[in-house]
Amino acid sequence: MKKLCVAFLLLATASFVHASDLGFSLVAGLGTDQSFSFNPIILTGTGEFQFKLGGILMFCPEATVLTTTKFKDFILIPAVCLNVTPGPLYFGGGIAKAFVLGDTYSSDFMLKLNAGFRAGGIRIGAYMLTSLKTPFDYAFYGFQIGFDI
Repeated sequence: MKKLCVAFLLLATASFVHASDLGFSLVAGLGTDQSFSFNPIILTGTGEFQFKLGGILMFCPEATVLTTTKFKDFILIPAVCLNVTPGPLYFGGGIAKAFVLGDTYSSDFMLKLNAGFRAGGIRIGAYMLTSLKTPFDYAFYGFQIGFDI
C-alpha cells in the first residue's frame, strides 16, 4: 500500500510540471580532496533532474556515484541543490549525504556548493562537498562534464 501511495504522489507531482520546466543531465568527471593530488584517481558519475522555478531558480535533486580506477568500493551521494541560473551560468548549494554501497556506513549531512556553465546541451561544472559541522576543515572537489537529455 505504501508503494502505491508513493507512486500516486510521484505521478500527481509530475502532472504539475510542464515538460519545458523539467530537464535531466548525465555528467562524468574526476574528484579529489583539498590536496588536489588526484591520488587515487576518483571517478564520478551523476544523474540530475532540473526543475525550473520561475525565471532564474532551479531545484536539482541528483545522485552521484564515486569509485576509484580499481572499481573496488562505490559511494552513492544523493543531494538536493537550489541553483541560480543567470543565462548559461549556474551556481548554488544544497545538502548531500554519502552512503558506501555494500556497507552500513553513511556520512553526516554535508554542504554542497556548485557552479558551472551550460550551453548547447553541454554542461561543464565543479562542486565542493564539506561537513556541515566543521565546514571547510575537509573538502572533496569534483570537476565534471556532461550533457543534457
